[in-house]
Amino acid sequence: MASAPALPPLTDAVRRQIWNWLPTFVEIAEVGSVVGAARRLRLTPAAVSRTLGLLEDRLGAPLFDRVGRRLVLT
Repeated sequence: MASAPALPPLTDAVRRQIWNWLPTFVEIAEVGSVVGAARRLRLTPAAVSRTLGLLEDRLGAPLFDRVGRRLVLT
């Protein structure tokens, strides 16, 4: 079985960036959709989707299962 590629070490700047992305993650988890989270955060759905993508890329794993337009925590 192939192992996941190793992520580079987290710098303080990256840790702060991830910390700033967490409110978006929490809203998506609570609401279950990008559009609903965007409304609550007063952002565009594109901005919320981009933040989620960046967070998942940075952590190296999907955080949600996509079920249609719904997002369910993995």
